[in-house]
Amino acid sequence: MLSGTASNDRDLTARDVESWAAFLPTARVGGALPVTFRLDGDFVLVEVIVPYVPPEPRDNPEPNKIPIAIAEGFPVPVTGRYRLPVFHAENAAHFLRHIVREIYHHEIDEQLRVGDHRLFAPEH
Repeated sequence: MLSGTASNDRDLTARDVESWAAFLPTARVGGALPVTFRLDGDFVLVEVIVPYVPPEPRDNPEPNKIPIAIAEGFPVPVTGRYRLPVFHAENAAHFLRHIVREIYHHEIDEQLRVGDHRLFAPEH
């Protein structure tokens, strides 16, 4: 799960929440990892649907055990919850852009391979 906060110079007002409620349904990101946004009180819920890609088949190292497999094409939702900043029309898209860049940066770090190594996410 992704998480984050945004710095606020003051608490959100009812008008800020109404403005975010009107703005968020208009924003979405397409592509290989689609991203959607939904209001949750003083937070934005961010959802990314990651398509499941099954690993390459390998020989079963233990012939007496049946391997468990996840159905091909099973999507995996990843969600995050970020505290909303005070609403400013000129900065709202920049706030969402920052969140999406964090998501995509994380994905790129995990997926970029050089040979058999993930240089930017070696623990994955």
